[in-house]
Amino acid sequence: RPPLTDAEMREILDEVGLEPGELALANRAAQPPAPVIPTPMAPILRPRERTFLGLPTQIHSQRELPAVPSPELARRVVRELEQNLGGVGLAEQFGTGMTWSNSEAQASIDRRPDGALLTIRRSFDKLARKRRRKGMMLGAFAGLMTGAICTDMIPSLFVALEPLLVFGGIAAGMILGHRAARMVHEQNMDEERRTLDWVGERIEVLVEAESPRALPPGGSN
Repeated sequence: RPPLTDAEMREILDEVGLEPGELALANRAAQPPAPVIPTPMAPILRPRERTFLGLPTQIHSQRELPAVPSPELARRVVRELEQNLGGVGLAEQFGTGMTWSNSEAQASIDRRPDGALLTIRRSFDKLARKRRRKGMMLGAFAGLMTGAICTDMIPSLFVALEPLLVFGGIAAGMILGHRAARMVHEQNMDEERRTLDWVGERIEVLVEAESPRALPPGGSN
């Protein structure tokens, strides 16, 4: 069926007592509302991490913020860091951002053209070395015992293989011990990364909630 002409449309409107403008408003009201697109959370950035023979020694978490915190908000950020990252630290605020550090962790907020960048670092160098050393020592001991047991099981004709079995068992045990230590350390680092991401998310919420009092990008010092 062909669409109605303008004359037919005006005739119908006159019959029902409507003006053309009222019909346009009714049509707009009948249309479904535009879908609301949720604002995405700031992405979690993961820079390259330091390692010691395969074991992470320093982990990072980065998050984009809408602005650099104001001095009042910076004190709340410091309290958040101290409560979750090892205790009291040294904080410093300057025109382009702020820094904070203690014996276990460091954090910085740097101004960017579109906001600010929060970076949180935590060092596990001593823990990584301790776990590797302990894992290799336990592995070497287990390998030595295994090699000694194997030497008792071989015939005397193959006595020349005893050193090979003993030292081979030690070497294999050290390799397996290192792998076990690395696996345990990686699992622990995954938990620590989630902690850093959680702290970063809390700081982001603080900055967004106090954005009217935060320094805008490119604002005066």
